[in-house]
Amino acid sequence: MEIESIILNEVESEFKTSTFNHKTEILLNAVRNTVKSVMRFCGVHILRRKRICVVIAPIGAGKTTIVESVAANHLNNHVDTLSLEVIPDQNNRPILLIDMERTQDEILEGCDRVARRIRLENNPELSDGERFKDTYIHGFLQYTKTEDKLNALKELIDKYNPYLVLIDGGASFVYDVNDTKECVIIIGEFLSIADQKDLSLLITVHPNPGQQNDFKPRGVFGSELLRYAESVLLLKRAPDDRDTRILTTSFMHGKNRSGSDNLESYFRWSDENKMFLSCEYSQPTGSIKKKDEQAEVFTAILQDGKQITHGELLSALVNAGKSESTAKRWIRESTLITKNTINGRYSLR
Repeated sequence: MEIESIILNEVESEFKTSTFNHKTEILLNAVRNTVKSVMRFCGVHILRRKRICVVIAPIGAGKTTIVESVAANHLNNHVDTLSLEVIPDQNNRPILLIDMERTQDEILEGCDRVARRIRLENNPELSDGERFKDTYIHGFLQYTKTEDKLNALKELIDKYNPYLVLIDGGASFVYDVNDTKECVIIIGEFLSIADQKDLSLLITVHPNPGQQNDFKPRGVFGSELLRYAESVLLLKRAPDDRDTRILTTSFMHGKNRSGSDNLESYFRWSDENKMFLSCEYSQPTGSIKKKDEQAEVFTAILQDGKQITHGELLSALVNAGKSESTAKRWIRESTLITKNTINGRYSLR
């Protein structure tokens, strides 16, 4: 944790328990100006100006919910935004949301969710004509060339001058997530934009397929993001409840240079409200948790009806981070897989 962030957290904690007057407000604003914090998670600073926050999420976990919630908090910080908080810019600069993966119709559906989350019906001042106030949302699905995507991003930043840019699907800025040169260049571009334009970036990415034991983001692109990120969060399904999500810094690649890295929030899909809402949740322990871990790993390895040999299964488990002895025990004892007596291959039950 860097020293200015320690000071800011201590000052805010002290002010919450003391008489808040004009003098303390001036001092707190002075500290905030020095640190230039942009976002908090669970009340803790996770992103400062000119830095990058990364959110990793498996396919189907709901990473778009995160950027929509951040945008919603920018508009209305008195509603449920899943423990994510945006600190307003003192010069009233806007935020920019770039959606790399969804169609325009899907983006409009997302805008409807944001409208419900911020209770736009009761807060009409949060809209500016046909869009949200100080919030710009653009889809990039029409761009097929990575250079066109980068140029479009730069043009929008020049046009709107945002202090926070949300990129949903960051890997779409490269052709090959394993091309070292290409990935190093684009991460360098992100860092350069953040520095020159005095803004922060929140970027969502998917983990490597089948590597859900550590949730490392895909390829060289993911490795470079992890290197330079100020904070790294993971969004995943709860192991015992598919409708519940866990957003956490407590995993192998989780970190937070601005404060505590032991942060976690929970939210659950609401059919009534048609969006995720914060909820209470207790993670399973003991044998239940271990069984859930086995199910997650075996499902990733043997998905889509795949059948593989004992040696292939053993290698896959070792590649998933299990010791050889643990992998052999899982194969021997698990009730989640079955062995074909004719060809000797393993598959899910």
